[in-house]
Amino acid sequence: MKTILNIGLTLCLILTACSSKSKENVESETTPANTTEIQIPTSFYKKLRGTIGDNIKLSMDLTRRDSTLSGGYNPENDVISFNLTGQFLQSNQIELREINDKNEETGLFTGKFTSSEIFEGTWTNLKTKQTFPFKLTEEKNGIANVTYEHLRNENCNAKKKDSNKRCSYIDINMIKISLPNVKISEQINNSIIKRILGDEYNTIKEYLNTVNVDEEFHREVDIDFIVEINEKDFICLNYRDNMNGEGSNRPMNSSSYINFDLNNGSEIKLDQLLIPNYSDKLNQIAEKMFYEAYGKEGFDFQPGEFKLNDDFAIKKGGLIFMFDSYLAPLPIYIPYNEIKDLINAESLLLKIAQK
Repeated sequence: MKTILNIGLTLCLILTACSSKSKENVESETTPANTTEIQIPTSFYKKLRGTIGDNIKLSMDLTRRDSTLSGGYNPENDVISFNLTGQFLQSNQIELREINDKNEETGLFTGKFTSSEIFEGTWTNLKTKQTFPFKLTEEKNGIANVTYEHLRNENCNAKKKDSNKRCSYIDINMIKISLPNVKISEQINNSIIKRILGDEYNTIKEYLNTVNVDEEFHREVDIDFIVEINEKDFICLNYRDNMNGEGSNRPMNSSSYINFDLNNGSEIKLDQLLIPNYSDKLNQIAEKMFYEAYGKEGFDFQPGEFKLNDDFAIKKGGLIFMFDSYLAPLPIYIPYNEIKDLINAESLLLKIAQK
């Protein structure tokens, strides 16, 4: 397990061997000759592939929402996954902070889109301060096409009842998945809509119109979808539903994962991926991984009583579960080699784990 947790250091050592360029040369090579400003949409998803240094290959999933960026990346042929969080700065400059499975900031991507399909700049190891050039190119073939539509309805009559004179609104950044098979695309998109509506509403329009109800309290609802990973056989989305105000029966802030099988459009459940009666063994493994990542101090569950929920994300190197602590949700990363005996031999997960 120590080997897995120290992969960030290993990556750095490999990069050092692979690239002897000086910082000055890196900056010279990664500064685009064409100074024309590239117009980048304020809302997008991109699948990017390329290299850090001379030959360290990686795959990145990047979502933009206004000035905010989020996503993740995997060094190819490695079991580790990194989360990304960042922002667009002035002149379309980008800063992306890399976060490992222990919630530690380990790296920094700084650069910009030098074309609509190319993101390049400098990667910095935040521990050693070493820098290396990177260049990533958008990939569109062999994966699901992802687009967004902004839906919003507001009711400013709520100002009469709100002490801060704010309008009530529902704001949805609706994601749409497109595949060559139209029926599979429709099945996935209908499942996404169902996640928003629950059993209470029949259409998105009906739900948006609820903001016009003469409620006693002001409310603000923001719904968004972030692509965690988009590969040939599956896609994982992070569904975020945040509410401010008191005029809603929804949770104040919620975040959950949705995994879809792109071969048939079905939502992937944990029971489909693992062998029967997997729970006890999986919880034991998860408890060990949790202690290794966060320690034992400050958590009130008793040894042997640790239990995972069924909110999980499929990644290339392992599964990620969210542990609901009283401070904030904490990710628990479980590499596939830790649960190889629990993987159902007939499931999609075996194919993913063997890549």
